[in-house]
Amino acid sequence: MKKFDKTLLTLALLGMLAPATVSLAEDTDIYAASDSESDNPNVLVIIDNSANWSAANQHWPGGIKQGQAELNALRTVISELNSDINLGMMMFTPGSGAAKDGGYVRFHVRKMGSTNKSAFRELLGNPAGCSNGANSLNGTPNCIYQNFDAPTEKVGTAKTDYSATMFEAFKYFGGYTSPAHATDDVAGAPVDASHFGALRYAGNPEANSDAAAYTGGASKPEYVSPLSSDNSCAKNYVIFIGNGYPTQDSPSSLLTGVGGDATQTSVPDFTTVSGISQTLLGSGSYASQAACETAAAATYGTAYDSYSCSNPVVSTNTTALGTSACGQYASQAACETAAATAHPGYSSYSCTVAAACAGTQ
Repeated sequence: MKKFDKTLLTLALLGMLAPATVSLAEDTDIYAASDSESDNPNVLVIIDNSANWSAANQHWPGGIKQGQAELNALRTVISELNSDINLGMMMFTPGSGAAKDGGYVRFHVRKMGSTNKSAFRELLGNPAGCSNGANSLNGTPNCIYQNFDAPTEKVGTAKTDYSATMFEAFKYFGGYTSPAHATDDVAGAPVDASHFGALRYAGNPEANSDAAAYTGGASKPEYVSPLSSDNSCAKNYVIFIGNGYPTQDSPSSLLTGVGGDATQTSVPDFTTVSGISQTLLGSGSYASQAACETAAAATYGTAYDSYSCSNPVVSTNTTALGTSACGQYASQAACETAAATAHPGYSSYSCTVAAACAGTQ
């Protein structure tokens, strides 16, 4: 499990939204080791495969799109997992006509043994190259990375419904838990596609869905939950990787119908104010304005956006230091030398002849 600690953090950092958690128990510590192999944590990764995943807003090297970066990150994570974790993936599916939007299971939650890991990585695709064809384990199309921009892998942004997809995940994990019965064995009711139970919510069976995650024939009306009597104490998690805000939402009755609280949580508003900050870096003597600015840029590099030099303002303060008897100094220069000796700390010295001592210094 030590490796999974690190890889889960990687996924969380790549996600545009914070990971959401769906659980049949109160425990939420995904890092805790399971007591036995049958209690492996079940982790479902939901990737937003709407049109926004073709954007390059993150400016990945080589022009890699957001969806490709996410798929490749997941592929890298899978390489570091072992059979102490169960992992699967869900993607978005659009409804057509009156059918509801939602999500579908592309890779059923399975133990990450060598065979399942290899099949999962094969499904995701390899940036170095990938051969199209049916997945060796679940028969769905391989090489999602290479084909991420094709209509078979991407859904329109206008059909993206995050809440419906999260409800789909709830149904996939069994769909019976409500907040009022989070720690007992009382199942929720009624049981139908829009309330409790494992009946699929989305209106269309997705051609790319993993048959192992469904039961009931070709129409795939009902989920096969990753939970069973053998791992009923397992912890269950959803890691949601979004690529922007959805353009629609499901009615709040979908949440309240399974005992949830539909009170909207406000998003904090932030105001950005731009301004110019100036810092006095020092002074020196340069042949020109341009030479001064070049020297500043060479010294401080990219620490500042720009450099500007100006001539300092010089002010003169005159202090009377004293007088001496007429004829004490042989010359003006001798007087100034004596003043500098007696009163160090001034920039310059100047002697004047007192009116009563005309003709002497």
